[in-house]
Amino acid sequence: MPYNIYKSDGSTIVVLDNVVDQSFNDPTANGGKGIGIQVPGLYSLDYVTSIAQNFLQLAENFCGSTMPPDGNALQGQLWFNKNSEILYVRTTDSLSDLANWQHILVGDTTVTAGFYSSADIIVNAEGRITSAVSGSSSTGATGATGPIGATGPIGATGPIGATGPVGATGATGAGTTGATGVTGATGASGASGAGGSGSVTSISVVTANGVSGTITNPTTTPAITLNLGAITPTSVTTTSLNVQNLTFTGAGAVTINSNNDLNLTATGSINLGSLTTLPSRTRAVLITILSVPGGTMAYCSDVGIACPVWFNGTAWYKMTGTAL
Repeated sequence: MPYNIYKSDGSTIVVLDNVVDQSFNDPTANGGKGIGIQVPGLYSLDYVTSIAQNFLQLAENFCGSTMPPDGNALQGQLWFNKNSEILYVRTTDSLSDLANWQHILVGDTTVTAGFYSSADIIVNAEGRITSAVSGSSSTGATGATGPIGATGPIGATGPIGATGPVGATGATGAGTTGATGVTGATGASGASGAGGSGSVTSISVVTANGVSGTITNPTTTPAITLNLGAITPTSVTTTSLNVQNLTFTGAGAVTINSNNDLNLTATGSINLGSLTTLPSRTRAVLITILSVPGGTMAYCSDVGIACPVWFNGTAWYKMTGTAL
């Protein structure tokens, strides 16, 4: 799996498996010999060569006539220029080529401490002092006058003077409370208003629960005709009901069709006068039902013994008289 290494400033470098990372190495430099640092990943081949070459080039500060390329060199990296015999350090990544590198000055000549003019010393193209005129040192120029010191702080404010004495309170003025005024008389009641009058300008029937209607003469002598469609009342109370087909829906469904067949479906029991029946039940369920009236009929649905059964008041029996 990939692993992380970290630069001195904490920046993360991710090294992948099975490869030798060339981010800090130019493998094409020096005729394909390469210059820079190679980082072998896990399981990479020929990693020993990469590590050995890293140690060798680090020991010689990448000595050569060609500087490490901008795209691979690291800030802070050293490079010894073999041609000019000058040691450089890479100080920035923002420029290009040699502008990113600053040479480390090493004097070739012992120079007496002092002030020299430009005519007294010789510096080569690399910025190195190669010679200086001996004994030409002199006293340096007087330094510039330093800035004026800052103004001192403002003195503290003096204390506030004492408050003068409070003047004497004036005397309260004399006077008496005035008498209460007389209550006014009650006013007379206002006259009753005249009765209102008006006329109906429009009348209508709103369709609801399957009931609709029509109106004639809506502004004079209205006549309302109601039309009963598929009405949906919440309840119906009647002493006699004559229908051809009747259907109820719900937990217990009742259907009377055009052949006068009565179909009853219930989740509990069905009571018809003194006759009580139960829907189809298994034997395990039936033998636990002991609170129904004697004579209650049911159907046992177990495979192998499916048959009508009845309750004698204490237990269930098949129609043959055998206990269920």
